[in-house]
Amino acid sequence: MAEDSTFNAEQFVGIATDQAGETKFYPVPVGEYLAQIDKVEARGGIDKNGNPWRALDISWAILDDGVKAELQMEKPTARQNIFVNVTPQGGLDWGRNKNIALGRLREAVGQNRPGRAWSPTHLMGQMAKVNVIHVPDQNGDPRAEVNKVASA
Repeated sequence: MAEDSTFNAEQFVGIATDQAGETKFYPVPVGEYLAQIDKVEARGGIDKNGNPWRALDISWAILDDGVKAELQMEKPTARQNIFVNVTPQGGLDWGRNKNIALGRLREAVGQNRPGRAWSPTHLMGQMAKVNVIHVPDQNGDPRAEVNKVASA
């Protein structure tokens, strides 16, 4: 990251304002939107029974100009969290009733084809129609979450 040579930290902390700070975050409204995947991250841990778990966090950039204007954001986003089944060796488990949500996401973006090499990084930049719902965050505030995807 380039250093900002015009930034003066001492001057910055002395800036005064008479404006109240925003205390409420406005999420992407509930609805269906054209969106593009702009981040794919993996998480993992151990559950209370000592079993490993894995998940993919997908960040969808909402491409709707009306939403951008309403929220006053250039890139409003909604998240999709997908828990994944893995094999004992740590690979994705594609057995019966395994990774259904991930399979549906791959299908929506045209990447669910047998015989073709695939990894979660291939999702970057892909577009689909997403359904956004609101779920409460840890403070009880609404958070925009993707609960369904379909071909664009």
